[in-house]
Amino acid sequence: MKYVQRSYQEQNPNYQQYNQPMQIPHNNPIGNVNQQYVPMKSPGQQSIYIAGTTPSQPIVLYPRPLPRPFNPVNMQIYQRPTLQQAQFSVPRLYSSMRPCMEILARHADEYHFTYTGPESCGAGYHVGYGDVVGLQYHLDSSPVPVDSNYFEFADKQEPLVLIASTYCSGRKLISILKCLKDYKAKFSKFDPKTQKTALHRLFDNTALRKDVTERSGGVRKYVDCVTSYDDVQRNCNINARDYEGKTILTFYMIDQFYAIKPEEKKEIVSLLLECGADPNEGCSIKSIFYTFEAPTALFMAIHYDWPTDILLQICKKGCYVNMKDSKQRNVLSLVTSERKPDYMRWLLENCADLSKSESLESALKHSGNKLSRESLILRFFNNGKRKKVFRQEMHDKRISSRDNMN
Repeated sequence: MKYVQRSYQEQNPNYQQYNQPMQIPHNNPIGNVNQQYVPMKSPGQQSIYIAGTTPSQPIVLYPRPLPRPFNPVNMQIYQRPTLQQAQFSVPRLYSSMRPCMEILARHADEYHFTYTGPESCGAGYHVGYGDVVGLQYHLDSSPVPVDSNYFEFADKQEPLVLIASTYCSGRKLISILKCLKDYKAKFSKFDPKTQKTALHRLFDNTALRKDVTERSGGVRKYVDCVTSYDDVQRNCNINARDYEGKTILTFYMIDQFYAIKPEEKKEIVSLLLECGADPNEGCSIKSIFYTFEAPTALFMAIHYDWPTDILLQICKKGCYVNMKDSKQRNVLSLVTSERKPDYMRWLLENCADLSKSESLESALKHSGNKLSRESLILRFFNNGKRKKVFRQEMHDKRISSRDNMN
């Protein structure tokens, strides 16, 4: 028998069918109408056609479409704008928002040391730069809940209230917090690592020190915002402790190094006491040189030389004046050991419990020399001569008033 060599086309009757020019739609952005079909093959695969099978179809990579415009009717449709998709339609309601590309470019410039390059924008970036309209846009169009703990800013993932408290300036912060309250955001969020709340972040934010602390008006608005819910569980806990056991009141009481004017810091402490800060929340203050144990805010006020009107307000808010530290010292013993006679007189005249004989005898142990000023003051009050002094002072005042009238 004689073998006849046949061509490839004769061996494969379907060759013409699969080698016709590929019909590509005219609206296809790539390709040509007269482009010839070439069967796709894997690396290392030979171009062998098996009879009775359909050749593999080519893989056509179409360019990624732009995100769909926001539709306020259907809130479920949401695509976060990427860096490559800077231009997209925004409803007129959000026309004043700062562009996402501008926000991300500024973020990349300011945090280039920790910057990993976000692929898309989000509410956290607009909150960090105080853009209220941009925050509204992302909250309205995103399915992510407002109380989520995973909003991105500065290479971190945190709740929106903590991002605002940490990075916003004073004027923008109040607007952001009011917007978050309109969306029913919880102000009780805290950092699980440091246990710091939004009020702790108020103290840490250097931008707030310039804007918010002026005459304490900004601080009052800030505290009112984070504690304004009727539901206490949604408010920021003003007596919450961080990982060091410090409350926001403790931070301002022991602050000595930051650029806050004394009169402004005094107003802030007074405001915190009015808003419910507990003066009986103490802590142990550690430094390089020593450790100071302060069981109450009265200990801190005396140790850091606060004015007497703050001491009076602390006592009126229910501070335990007989509270003792680990060395069994009350506040009178502390002020005696620190050699502060002016504070000693104030405490003995305004705190009746401290003028009792037991408290005076305990303080005498810390007065040092018997001829010291502190020891003489304590012995004078211990001998029961305080009433005579008060009577003599009243008598002198009456005589002076009569002389002035005459």
